[in-house]
Amino acid sequence: MSACDAVTVPAGIAKEIAAAGGRVTFARFMELALTHPTDGYYSRGEVRIGARGDFSTAPSLSPEFCRTMARLLGDLVEAALRETGAGRVALVELGAGEGDLARALLERWDTERPMLRDRLICKIVEASAPLRERQARLLSSARERGWRVCWAADVYEALASVEGGVVFGNEFLDALPVHVVDVGGDEPLEAWVELDGEDAKEVWGGLSPEAKGELEESFGKTGSAELRALTRDGILELRPAARSLVEQVAANGSDVCLLTVDYGDWHMAPGARRSAAPGAGTRELYHRTLRGYLKHQQVGDLYQYVGRQDLTADVDFRALDVHGRRAGLETVFYITLADMLRADRGVQRLTALRGQAAQVTEDALEADRRATVLEELLDYGGLGSTFKIMLQVKERGAAL
Repeated sequence: MSACDAVTVPAGIAKEIAAAGGRVTFARFMELALTHPTDGYYSRGEVRIGARGDFSTAPSLSPEFCRTMARLLGDLVEAALRETGAGRVALVELGAGEGDLARALLERWDTERPMLRDRLICKIVEASAPLRERQARLLSSARERGWRVCWAADVYEALASVEGGVVFGNEFLDALPVHVVDVGGDEPLEAWVELDGEDAKEVWGGLSPEAKGELEESFGKTGSAELRALTRDGILELRPAARSLVEQVAANGSDVCLLTVDYGDWHMAPGARRSAAPGAGTRELYHRTLRGYLKHQQVGDLYQYVGRQDLTADVDFRALDVHGRRAGLETVFYITLADMLRADRGVQRLTALRGQAAQVTEDALEADRRATVLEELLDYGGLGSTFKIMLQVKERGAAL
């Protein structure tokens, strides 16, 4: 990619910004940069996930992760069938990437939970047309084996025709757009994006209605002084889109649950003590986490490769809990990925893989690779604690 290519905002995205008056919130810019129908990062046809892409995910790297997810999600689906008494429930995956996890789930359930084949509808909510096509190809064999797999425009549609279900997202929320708010001064300021010729330029201005509303919903206040104490650098990243997602999940009148697997923290709330976080460590101060990825390298300039780099920010699990409770979802657990894998005999599997890797066989190299990845996912000092798992449940009749 040439330097010239790197500094130009794609025409479709530039047109959207110009139509909005030449300035949009960073959240809207991030949404366009990722999901614009022709120029967005996920709308392009290139492979984005894996060795040939820009980043890797646990399902594409670790069969052990997929095995543990199959066990957890299978238990949740069976619980939904028992609780609702329904003949069929939905399993809804948010942003299925290349389809690796969905394929692994159904292959494992072929032998471990074959009764689900007739009682489960697998639905994928995916904004990217190229990814939908690749998912369909990867899951074609599962459909031939009798699994019901289809795609939905959003969670409302995915849950509309069933009496209950399980909604889950693996590294989905981190790609939802964020409003960036600076509370370091006398009044909160928000990051906006303007066109500067063919380039995008960040400027600071007053709060958008969306950012102000999210401050009130998440913190109950909008003043800089009180909010500043919750931050490390004066920056808050707000995700109204996560609140919208939770509300869509809760809108279903039957029993439903939301399982989130992503990187992030349980951040500070006004008046909370830092040592009081539930389940997965201390409450953390807010700070700027926005970053880009291109060819597995972090990119510091978010405006350098518009539409060609991934944009992501850590998930605020405290806000997810706040929005969930308001919508009628109770947080059942919030744990680290290492906790989840260890509870499913992850350490024993690592020992077995190390033993296979030590043998002189054709499978030794693959066993060593899997062991290396699993060791990283089990590490409380690394990825094992960076990634968190949250389960939120809404029981039949819970009010919004």
